Amino acid sequence: TDNGDSKRLLGILDVVALSLGLREVGKRPQVVYAGNRALRERVTAELGSQTTVHVADNLRPTVETEHIGEVANLVNTLYEELKMAELPGFGEVVAWSSYPPQPTARAFSQMVRYFAALYQERVLGLDLGSNSVTIAVADEKNLQVAIHSNRGMGEPIAEFLDAGVVREIQKWLAIDVAEDTLADFLQTKALYPGTMPMTDEELQVEQALARYFLREAAGGAARNWAWPAAGSTVPPFALLLLRGQALTQAPRSAQALLMALDALQPTGVFAVALDQYGVLPALGLLALRHPLPAVQILEGGVLLDLGWVVAPRFRAAQGQTILRVRVNAEKQGQLNVEVAAGDLTLLPLAPGEQAELILEPSRRVDVGFGPGQGKTITIHGGTAGLVIDARGRPIELPKDQEERQALLQRWRWDMGG
Repeated sequence: TDNGDSKRLLGILDVVALSLGLREVGKRPQVVYAGNRALRERVTAELGSQTTVHVADNLRPTVETEHIGEVANLVNTLYEELKMAELPGFGEVVAWSSYPPQPTARAFSQMVRYFAALYQERVLGLDLGSNSVTIAVADEKNLQVAIHSNRGMGEPIAEFLDAGVVREIQKWLAIDVAEDTLADFLQTKALYPGTMPMTDEELQVEQALARYFLREAAGGAARNWAWPAAGSTVPPFALLLLRGQALTQAPRSAQALLMALDALQPTGVFAVALDQYGVLPALGLLALRHPLPAVQILEGGVLLDLGWVVAPRFRAAQGQTILRVRVNAEKQGQLNVEVAAGDLTLLPLAPGEQAELILEPSRRVDVGFGPGQGKTITIHGGTAGLVIDARGRPIELPKDQEERQALLQRWRWDMGG
């Protein structure tokens, strides 16, 4: 903290100075200092003779406050200058472009912020790539971005391939897959992340792997950002944006939604959209200079609306009625459904069709508006329709293998798998 104890920080400074001295001059990393303001000159003096030192506002000037904006922008700039410049042909491509390039995660997060401003509510964006997982959370005032470069559906698989991870992946398989067969597939996926599943077995393994990486990344973000623990991995939001090959190229779009629900285990009422053509980062870059074309492209339907999700938080015995749902749709008329604890229900609602959704939760059941508080909202249909996820938070899978596999298979069928 500013003007706080300096003894420990100076000890870290000595270690950094020693490690810099052990490296060749051309291979020394640059240093970003965002700590105690009183030590800025000393840090610059001691490290400046060995490498480039950048100074930013203190991340935590007091115990109660955190200022991450300036240092985040600085690190983004350094990434663009140092990391992206190593790409073959990068300089030539930059010379052709009238826009400065940006990392995909940064451009994608700009679109998450755009949707948060549009909805005037919290929006969550997930990008499951081959070498990283990006989580962006934005509301009207703030944007938080976490880039997990040690997660992803490609090379990072090899780093996590141990018995514990294999068992965690097996937990989400509705079929029997031997550990050595699973390990062989994962090693191949690490070497060739662009390969497509050719059998139902490979598809289930890839989707189980996607669940694992999404949940690990969301759990890391929850710990770093001190999200309140309430059964769900993530805080409530109004819109979920999904992108990444494992999600966009699922045989049925509802499978992508099920992967996200299993991994994040969110609560509340929210819409879900899929970046089916991978355009959101490009639009994020375009919108900084030409916002109107970006809006027109979005209105043209480049995002795939999956529909809406209702995920109540509750404590009730399996099979007990916890929620009554009424849907008044433009074309399909009225639909009344009683939802029991443990149910995963998919109600058809055609893409673009508007409907009035009336939620009547039982006492102590919270659908996002307080225990026992119902609400009437307007929703629209999507390729998956309206999903009522009453499996509880956290989702408890049976310990018996046959029961667990039967339950997972039922959920796949329920979601059109």
